[in-house]
Amino acid sequence: MVHSIIREFLLLVDSEHVTIMPYSHEENSIVERRNKEVVRHLRAIFYDKRMKACLTNELPLVQRIMNSLTVESLGVAPSSILFGNAIDLDRGIFLPHMTKANADMKLSKWTADMLGKQAEVIKIALEHQQAIDNKHMSQGPKRPTMFIPNQYVLVRYENDEHSPPNKMHTYWRGPYRVINNVGTRYTVQNLVTNKKEDFDVRNMKPYEVLPHSDPRLVANKDMGVEDVEAVLAHKGNPKRKTSMAFQVKWVGDPEPTWEIWQNMRDNEALHNYLIANGLKRLINRKYFD
Repeated sequence: MVHSIIREFLLLVDSEHVTIMPYSHEENSIVERRNKEVVRHLRAIFYDKRMKACLTNELPLVQRIMNSLTVESLGVAPSSILFGNAIDLDRGIFLPHMTKANADMKLSKWTADMLGKQAEVIKIALEHQQAIDNKHMSQGPKRPTMFIPNQYVLVRYENDEHSPPNKMHTYWRGPYRVINNVGTRYTVQNLVTNKKEDFDVRNMKPYEVLPHSDPRLVANKDMGVEDVEAVLAHKGNPKRKTSMAFQVKWVGDPEPTWEIWQNMRDNEALHNYLIANGLKRLINRKYFD
């Protein structure tokens, strides 16, 4: 099933956007759920690598994840139900595809063995699924999580589907820093813009800060921005500041870029550069009030 999804996905990829065509939302909700899982893993790869193209190399990795991942409701991986341990999920990923003939076993015996193994795995999966269902039925409704000031959280997009702007973004954005709350409505600080935003507690979850990790840099990556290390040079006429451009050195990026005035006018690093070069008059007065 996953192989078919991946093949369908390849047919619908172009350089600008990604679309997965569902088989039938009404007839097979399980397939729809697996479609979402494929996109979820691809989002994670895009986020980690900051790339939105060259998908062909990533798709086999997603296919392997989906085929080998143990499904919680079943307790086994999809590949185990269909093939037992007779399939190599790393085939074609680390080395080229190779075929190996086995002339020592009759097809009838191999088929009988595989059917027996499949029946055992399906029995285990059914028992595990029944146990999971019983556990879910015995649990009551969950109460909303409470957050404390200065705690870091992730936030879902507040639209009908809780969907991100496109398939290159993760479903949870942030992190944000909690400031305070009134009931279930929380005020948080955007670590990139420093602006305050309000969200319902149902659309929030805790963010675990890893050792040697800076939440602000993680938020930068989520919003697709980078920190300015320094402004190196400028060009254009200071009497017409909208015509000016600035050579910018970004944190963690060895190659500087040229950015227009509109993109840099509110940046502190640019203000320091302008002051050092006798161009303080170009800075908006609000930064000195």
